[in-house]
Amino acid sequence: MAVHRTKASQRNSPEVEKLVADAISLAASGSQVEDRFWEERLNVRLMRLLKSQNQNVIDAALDQTFRINTVAFEVLADIAETLAESLTRPAIFTVPEFVLKIVLGEASTLLLQSPQVCPERLLNEGFKFNFPDIHSTIEEIIH
Repeated sequence: MAVHRTKASQRNSPEVEKLVADAISLAASGSQVEDRFWEERLNVRLMRLLKSQNQNVIDAALDQTFRINTVAFEVLADIAETLAESLTRPAIFTVPEFVLKIVLGEASTLLLQSPQVCPERLLNEGFKFNFPDIHSTIEEIIH
C-alpha cells in the first residue's frame, strides 16, 4: 500500500521540522536549565539560517508553528526577531494586531498581551541580573 504524504509534509525540510520541534520544546520546558538548552539550540539554528540568508526556512517554520502552537510561535518569532536585530537586519515579519484578532479570535490575547513574569522577590532582595532581558542575553552570546 502506498503512503500518501500531504502537501505540508512534502514542503517542510528537515531544518524546518527541527526549528518547529525546538520552539515547541522551549515553549513546553519546565525549568530554567531546560529553557537555556532549548534557547541555545534555537539560537544556533536561527543564527546559521540568518547568516546564510535562508529566510524561507525561517518563514516556513514560523508558518507551521503558528498553525500548531501559538506559544511556540511567539517564542520562535521573538528569538528570530531579536537575532535579526542583533545582526542589524530588519525585523523578519510583522502582523497587524487586527489580523491576529481576526485569525485567532480570543486566542490572540496570548500573543498581544502575553504575561510579563517578574522575579519580584529576587529584585526586592537586591539581586541584579547580568542580562535582564532576551535582547542583552543574545547580544552577549553573539558578541
